[in-house]
Amino acid sequence: MDARFAGEDLRGVDWAGMVLCEASLAGADLTGADLTGADLTDADLRGADLSNAALDGAYLAGARLDGANLFGADLSGATLEGATLENTTLRETNIARAQMPIPIARLDVGGQSVCMRETHTSIGCETRENAQWLAWGPDAPEIEDMGAKMAAWWAQYGPAVKAVIAAVRGEETR
Repeated sequence: MDARFAGEDLRGVDWAGMVLCEASLAGADLTGADLTGADLTDADLRGADLSNAALDGAYLAGARLDGANLFGADLSGATLEGATLENTTLRETNIARAQMPIPIARLDVGGQSVCMRETHTSIGCETRENAQWLAWGPDAPEIEDMGAKMAAWWAQYGPAVKAVIAAVRGEETR
């Protein structure tokens, strides 16, 4: 499909199950859109607003999601193999059962580089077991011991990091 919707206002559009391979949707406003089961292979979604969008079961292999806003989006069961997610907002995003090619994910959010592996996650220069990161809330003394900036960062981005850690481990988010 030769779809070009870059920068368009597509709030609430119902494109469930549509084939949108290589679609140009960079900067588009897809707030609340229904893209359930859509094929977005190699789609350009850089900087798109997909907040509260339904992308459950969507095929996003090779999609460029850099700088996209996925706040509150449902990516449960989505295929993200080869997708790029640099500087992507994943806060309150459901990525349970999302399919990734290898048990590793990398995010750059809030000025921190985050690398998640099956057993350990590194945030900046802090590497800990995933069970620790998953157990720590926003006021955990262990996080506060890492410094005030880290505590503020964890309060804002911790839930998204926990969701990605759970996805890398193949678990449901809590």
